[in-house]
Amino acid sequence: MPWNQIVAEHGEVLFRIAFRVLRNAHDAEDVTQEVLLEAHQMTQLPDSGLLRRMATLRAIDRLRRRVNSHELDLGIRDHRCRAPDQLTEDAELDQLLRAAIGRLPKHQAQCFWLRYVDGLTNQEIAKSIGMSATAVSTSLHKARKTLRDACQTIKESSK
Repeated sequence: MPWNQIVAEHGEVLFRIAFRVLRNAHDAEDVTQEVLLEAHQMTQLPDSGLLRRMATLRAIDRLRRRVNSHELDLGIRDHRCRAPDQLTEDAELDQLLRAAIGRLPKHQAQCFWLRYVDGLTNQEIAKSIGMSATAVSTSLHKARKTLRDACQTIKESSK
């Protein structure tokens, strides 16, 4: 398939996926370009589900590198109509949440993002990433538990 057609058909969706994970346009563009280039070099273009999975995994990998270098960006929460002190607190919580998500195992982080950021159902996630719906449910359960434990640790340390 020609490059322009691949970009036209999949570029915007892949960028949105990467941007939702990274909250940084430059990094999201890099991830999108890497995935599109890899897809273009394949003998047969992967289906859109596999392309979405590739974008999610690459973005999570890049997020992990940020966690290790402490360069997290913010933006998970809706910041409209908030007082300045609440915005500061939200920004700190967003940073902590992104750091905790960046430390999750790949499948847990991927399932978490697809479910809670992209809004996919467990069945849609399973189809998209090639896992069973039961495995997706288990990954989500483990991810939520890990994140809950991380929040509890933060609360206890701030007392």
